[in-house]
Amino acid sequence: MYSLLIQSIDGFSWKPSFVLQKEPNLYVAIELDGTRTHQTHTINRAAVPKWNDVFTLSPDRLSSRLSLHLYHKTSVPFNLKNDSCLATVDIDIGTLSERCGTLGTSEKTTTLELIKKDTKVKSAGTLSVRLAAISIVQAGRLEIVGAQTDIESIGFSSGAGRVMEAADTIVKVQSKGGDLASSLDVLISKIDIIVRVGDKLTKIHPYANLAWKVLMSMYKAVKQQQQTDEKIVELVRTMVTTYSFVEDIESLPKKIKGLEDTCLAIVKQTVECAIFIREYTGKGFGDRLVAQALSDGVHQQIDDLSAALNALKQSFDCRLAIHAAFVSAKIFEHVQILVDSNTLRALKPVDMNAFHRALCLAGTRVDILNFIQEWLTMPSDSGNILWLYGVAGSGKSTISTTVSEYFRDLQRLGAFLFFTRTDRAASSPSAVIRTIAYQLASSNPLIRAAISKAINQDPKVTTATSRTQFEKLLLGPLNAAQIHLNGPVIVILDALDECGDPESRRDLVSLLANEFYSLPPMFRFLITSRPDSDIAGDFKHRSRIIKMHLEISITTDIRLYIRSRMDDIRKRHELEDGWPGEDVICTLTEYSDGLFIWASTATKFVDGHRPNQKLESLMMRNARLGFNLDQLFEVALRGSGSWDDPDFALDAQAVLAAIVLGEVSMTAEMIDALFNLQKDRASKHTLNALGCVVQWSPGKVARTLHASFGDYLTDPQRSAGQPWHLDVVTHSYALTLGCFRILKNELRFNICRLKDSYVTNSDVPNLSALADTYISSQLSYACQFWASHLTKTNHEQSIQEELLQFLRNQFLMWLEVVSIQLSRFQSHRKTREKVESWYLFDPQHVLGLVLRSIPDGASSELRNLTQDCLSFIRVFGHLILEAAPHIYLSALAMTPEDSLVRREYLQHFEVIMITAGGSHYWEDYVLHHRPFTRVYSLALSPDGSYIVSGSSNCTLCIWDAETLEPLGESHHHHDSWVSSVAFSPDGSCIVSGSGDCTLCMWDAETLEPLGEPLCGHNNSVLSVAFSPDGTRILSGSRDCTLRIWDAKTLQPLGEPLCGHDYGVLTAAFSPDSSHIVSGSEKNTLCIWDANTGQLLGKRCCDQEGVITSVAFSPNGSCIVSGSSDSTVCIWDAETQQLLGKLHGHEDGVSSVAFSPDGNHIVSGSWDCTLCIWDVETRQPLGGLLRGHKDRVLSVAFSLDGTHIVSGSSDGTLHIWDMEAQSNGYYSSLFFRLSLICINRKRITKSTDTASAAWKILLFVFFASFFGPRNVQIWCLVAGS
Repeated sequence: MYSLLIQSIDGFSWKPSFVLQKEPNLYVAIELDGTRTHQTHTINRAAVPKWNDVFTLSPDRLSSRLSLHLYHKTSVPFNLKNDSCLATVDIDIGTLSERCGTLGTSEKTTTLELIKKDTKVKSAGTLSVRLAAISIVQAGRLEIVGAQTDIESIGFSSGAGRVMEAADTIVKVQSKGGDLASSLDVLISKIDIIVRVGDKLTKIHPYANLAWKVLMSMYKAVKQQQQTDEKIVELVRTMVTTYSFVEDIESLPKKIKGLEDTCLAIVKQTVECAIFIREYTGKGFGDRLVAQALSDGVHQQIDDLSAALNALKQSFDCRLAIHAAFVSAKIFEHVQILVDSNTLRALKPVDMNAFHRALCLAGTRVDILNFIQEWLTMPSDSGNILWLYGVAGSGKSTISTTVSEYFRDLQRLGAFLFFTRTDRAASSPSAVIRTIAYQLASSNPLIRAAISKAINQDPKVTTATSRTQFEKLLLGPLNAAQIHLNGPVIVILDALDECGDPESRRDLVSLLANEFYSLPPMFRFLITSRPDSDIAGDFKHRSRIIKMHLEISITTDIRLYIRSRMDDIRKRHELEDGWPGEDVICTLTEYSDGLFIWASTATKFVDGHRPNQKLESLMMRNARLGFNLDQLFEVALRGSGSWDDPDFALDAQAVLAAIVLGEVSMTAEMIDALFNLQKDRASKHTLNALGCVVQWSPGKVARTLHASFGDYLTDPQRSAGQPWHLDVVTHSYALTLGCFRILKNELRFNICRLKDSYVTNSDVPNLSALADTYISSQLSYACQFWASHLTKTNHEQSIQEELLQFLRNQFLMWLEVVSIQLSRFQSHRKTREKVESWYLFDPQHVLGLVLRSIPDGASSELRNLTQDCLSFIRVFGHLILEAAPHIYLSALAMTPEDSLVRREYLQHFEVIMITAGGSHYWEDYVLHHRPFTRVYSLALSPDGSYIVSGSSNCTLCIWDAETLEPLGESHHHHDSWVSSVAFSPDGSCIVSGSGDCTLCMWDAETLEPLGEPLCGHNNSVLSVAFSPDGTRILSGSRDCTLRIWDAKTLQPLGEPLCGHDYGVLTAAFSPDSSHIVSGSEKNTLCIWDANTGQLLGKRCCDQEGVITSVAFSPNGSCIVSGSSDSTVCIWDAETQQLLGKLHGHEDGVSSVAFSPDGNHIVSGSWDCTLCIWDVETRQPLGGLLRGHKDRVLSVAFSLDGTHIVSGSSDGTLHIWDMEAQSNGYYSSLFFRLSLICINRKRITKSTDTASAAWKILLFVFFASFFGPRNVQIWCLVAGS
């Protein structure tokens, strides 16, 4: 902290005016980083003003900007103008420190040249100032002196201030002026004593330090409020009285050592009282001015706070170290809201258990902890995020845990999330927003009510994009609740660099950097991480994020830590007094090179069998080689066991591989099962031997002490050649074999012994208890992660054989466990914690990864069976997740006759047999839906969740992209067929073009029209598109023109683009929004400048007929066009040269699209098929995709490129799978059935030719039947 002396001005002069003929009334206003903090008193009519005012400053950094403004205070009666700024000077704190000698042994006054800001000033002159470094105690005394002076000068009152007692207030102003100031003076001086003797009471000191700082903030606020309620004065007096024990601390600190907990409780309560008073006086996070009498609720709260302090004081006076209830100053209105706990369960938060996390040793990292705790507690205009970054092992996580426990004690901790690479499932970026929301809701009933309301309004928000989750789960609810909240709410995110990988956390980091500042100011964030490039790139240049580089620790802290740990070792092993000696401690401190992880690992290594010998080997090794972290790991591992013994080396490698390469943390029993370790080689023995580098205790999961240890073991540059080096491929092979062994030995039909096969999982009584009984931890792990380990192997022949046997024999039983575990996750919080890592599990995604990982040389039998299993999951996925028994009863029964899954498994189970009409093959597509009208156009939303279709009946419809269920009714706003539709880049709007010559803008959520139709074309609008930057809309028309529209105002921009001689059928923007490509009815391709509308190139194509569709490649280098002559052409976007012509369709090509990665093109044709093309080879991938019964009119890729959507004249939408390897062996639309089992009572028979959707056994089946409106229900009970 600093003191700033504003002394005087020399050389100032100004021009008197007609009204102001005398000298000005001058004062200096002080700003720090743009925020006004102080101002001097005003000197009236002085030619050479001298203030000699001293202020305290607390800059965040030496680069903080100090601005000093010279003002004239107007004295003209009724002048409505503000005071005039006459001159100013800016300088950073570091530069001023150097000029004043602040960092040296002597301090001096310096002069700063003022710059004129007002024409009345002749000469601004120079301002004399002095900046001096001061202690926190000196700063407090300066504040108290200044406050007392101010109070005396303004007659400050601590009167009651009630309106009805206004007559008495004047008397109280005169008689009680200064009561509050004097009370605060006494209180701060006594807390000052605690700060000074804090080294002897290390448990109390941090809280006393914060109490002092908060009170100082409150003190300045209180002095500005002229009528503070009498109850506040009494509360301060109670605080002063309670601190009477301080005299004992100062004289005989040891007297109260036994009552340290009581003293700690008093200091904590003082912090809470200080925060309450600060909020009451309107200078806290709420920035409210309380100018009216307090409500009865707040009166009662003050009484409760006073009572709690009095109880603690009485406890201390009686020398009784009793537990006193902590009374919080959080103000909650009486809100009669019953929040259904199921609402918050929908957030699916990750469980964060900090039980094993270490805290800072008392007396270490004091300056850092004080700064962080003060910054998080005090209001600030500079931002609400503090980013603490530093190298691995510097102690970031320990600091964050210590800070979290500090604010947990104060009941100010809103959320604490910590991430680790050893638990990838719990460290997924996709769960962060939901987990923050859940923890905040759990910490405060008002926040809980607001977040629950948001979930009820939009139940699907928990699966929305990260930005939508932020806006609806945090921004909206917290803004709604902030008026009822007082003081800081602390949120801590530790080890952000271990939250997923740079790609998966990209959106999260962007939100933290660019959006979290918009949350209410009382929500304060501490984020720790290594300075990884993706995080640093977003954080370092954000002015709203305070950056704090955690340097490697100072020698004093490391020495204190090592000394404490060695003393513990000495006592535990009954070594001689003084062991190991101060010289050894100093040497180890030097070896640590400032890294706490080095000190922690070294002392754990010594704390084993024969500590003296281990210490000696550590000292000798370091003396010879130096003292870096890798060498310490080598010493620690070398001393853990005999690595020359093949059995020990094999077991230790297995244990380390399980810990480092495992997808979640495992118990010793899980490790034994994975690596088939028998009792005499059980992993618990190895875990005990590795105790200096591994954290484990019986019944608990095993973890590395620090992420850097796993990095060391797997990095060939650091540990190659050592017996403990972990080759990822080799050990992934072992983990894969272990998973398959567990699956083979433990999977069973009806594994949970369910008694009724006709109920859904959610209706099974005690399903969770049954699962705990029959599904072991190792089986749950193997079911979830076998594929993850398999894809990291080289697919050795033995792995391929194991995979084939698994798919032949355990595939359906694996799905049974998947169904049960996912159902458990959906149930309730207590159950969810046991299956937390299942949240992101998707069996379809898993099989897709496996299929793609199979090498080209693998057997066709393996590839075909894997593909068949994947098709089984795609078609019956919803049924599998709803009811485990119906994997066998219904899904297997409905499987096509030539399915490999059917051939392998049907012989082992009794199921309903399809006697006629069943399908012979799996369809290439996953789903279809019939909207019963001709689908002319469709588009996928940017997040891939929704599809919009435009139809021949003049309507638009929104569909769920996963289930293809319509979301609401079709909407009619056009008077003719809807020819083209497009989503805006942010997904909030839809634009449509129609045969009625107009465009319409729609709200994507409600599908309500936004404004009137856009009129400007003279013929049918055949193509519409949004620019990628979302600012413009493009339309192409049969009137031979294109138009560009402002997406916000819906007004045309400039004149129509004229250049085509015939109708424009298709148009598209380039990815950077700078160019437009369009195609016409007479095979003409045009390129336009999107900003000026200038025609840049025109080409009459080699294609015959009309150009029906065009699209840019994602990188903008190529253009693809489809033509009625059945060809697809690829063009160079810059030169318009033809790069290739693709032949494969038998009729005209109606629609083309690039895949998101630019490697593939899909084309839809009037021959009722689709074709997927390889851009590089210009060849089709497989055969034509057949399924539609009429012309394909529109195609589009999904956002991730794994699926294709198509719309047809036959009135159906189809979703096709890019991963399907079948070559078009389509037979019919799903199932042609004559007999299907509904439940144990009914059978349905139908011969309807229309495609009908039936919800059967909780699963939507699509069936094509024969005969008009002929549905029969057969009752098995009655036999009729």
